[in-house]
Amino acid sequence: MWKLTALGMVGALACTSRNPRACDTDLPCPDPAMPFCDLDGVVSGTPYSCVAVDCTPGAFVACNEDRAVQCNAAGDNYDTVVCERGCDPASDGCRLCNPDETACTNGVVATCDAAGAVVAQEACPLGCFEAEPRCRDIDPSNGLGAALDQADTAPVLDLSAGGSIDTTTGQVFGVGGPILIPSVLLPAPADGVAILVLIVKSAILGQVSVVTSGLNPDRLRWRHRGA
Repeated sequence: MWKLTALGMVGALACTSRNPRACDTDLPCPDPAMPFCDLDGVVSGTPYSCVAVDCTPGAFVACNEDRAVQCNAAGDNYDTVVCERGCDPASDGCRLCNPDETACTNGVVATCDAAGAVVAQEACPLGCFEAEPRCRDIDPSNGLGAALDQADTAPVLDLSAGGSIDTTTGQVFGVGGPILIPSVLLPAPADGVAILVLIVKSAILGQVSVVTSGLNPDRLRWRHRGA
């Protein structure tokens, strides 16, 4: 009797050993080499299976009803994105707009031609603006919005080696001489002071001296986008 009981216990333990290639909603894939849990089998053809991933970042993989499976930013796993207008393989993922329409969907402003093909699109880092077909944008105070909108196409200011900024004229000098940087002087409001704005995409500052003959150097403001 004792031997039969022991064999029965061994058999029970063997049956509970986990398959490293299987997964479900409560059990993620245990092997980092196979990180994606293909619950519905849309990628591998086998439901509840772990899949090895080596893909191009952002590339569309497959539609799973109203969701798009796409490569993540690192190219080592798949992300599942819920498509607001449904998923369409012909659109390489989420459907962005209807024929002859400009819409903001899934964080992208897109324009479709008469056949429904996307002819122009722009990613929205801050998401879509409510129900309007445009991206959200920053609306800064002190009248700086127009200058901030120019930052995307403005030059990069590199004063990592040192330099100086004249807050009266807007002139910028690096170790090699003057650097042409667009600027605008915002007039002082009734209860404030004027602001000199240097319009740059990004700024790298080392030892920078401030020269001023008419403005308070504390009013120098950096408004930039990007790294």
